[in-house]
Amino acid sequence: MIKINFAVLTFVYLLLSILPQKLQAQKIDTGQLLNHVKILAADSLEGRRTCAPGAAKARNYILNHFKSVGLIPFFENYQQKFVVDERGVKCDSAVNLIGSIEGTATKNKSIVISAHYDHEGIQNGKIFNGADDNASGVAAMLEIGRYFAKNQPKHDLIFCAFDAEELGLLGSKSFVKILPDIKNSILLDINIDMIGVSLRNELYIAGAYHSPFLKRQVNPIVNSQDQLKVLWGHDTPELGSQDWTLASDHAAFHRAKIPFLYFGVEDHAHHNQSTDTFENLNHRFFVQAAQFILTTLIHLDAQLASNKNYQTK
Repeated sequence: MIKINFAVLTFVYLLLSILPQKLQAQKIDTGQLLNHVKILAADSLEGRRTCAPGAAKARNYILNHFKSVGLIPFFENYQQKFVVDERGVKCDSAVNLIGSIEGTATKNKSIVISAHYDHEGIQNGKIFNGADDNASGVAAMLEIGRYFAKNQPKHDLIFCAFDAEELGLLGSKSFVKILPDIKNSILLDINIDMIGVSLRNELYIAGAYHSPFLKRQVNPIVNSQDQLKVLWGHDTPELGSQDWTLASDHAAFHRAKIPFLYFGVEDHAHHNQSTDTFENLNHRFFVQAAQFILTTLIHLDAQLASNKNYQTK
């Protein structure tokens, strides 16, 4: 007769009942993720050009999401307004949206998660919807915010939806200008810009050339991938135009000597075209990329919190 150890059975039962919930809690909500892009890249938003009505619609959508998940306003009503006079756009109604989540273990140490929500608007009668550039990055940022609102991080997290990136990274530059008093508390910027289209299933991470400690921290997650092909690179000077160090909003942080990791894909046929639509995203790749970024951030939050000296070399 087989003897049953009821104490062991009870432990196993409890473990199995908790484990799926734990794993599920660490997953991106696929339906919400795709819906964000579908809404932000809809024709009704007319390409989200800075200071145009479509950008205001995108801003209201992001603002409502920040409020609904409980992000703390970084500015009054989350909004940092700034003036634009670039490339034919003149207005004083460009707006960054900034929300935050308080950490549990490392007060006054922050990680920024950024993505720009503006795009090219309407050109020659065609709407440049910008599904990949950069509704995809904003969608990932929003779902990462939802996750950490329910699963409090160790570090303070600052979520930045930047405006006017297409006009010269103006939103991120405006934000970094106000950082002198808190710059030393920001450990790094995680910037997400174009993660929705890759026929080769390739997601790049740039920034480790400038901050090698980040590669050491993240490599265990990279090496565990069996679906995505995650590649380091596009961040060395000899690459010329293929050096992405200054290619998106992480550039403002880099110039302020704040480490960054930039997640993105190489250029594709839909980039800066009217064909950059929700339908032309590689949906499976996009979901996997967003999940990988969340997993990376969970890992970094834990690893950096355990390093009391915050080694950044």
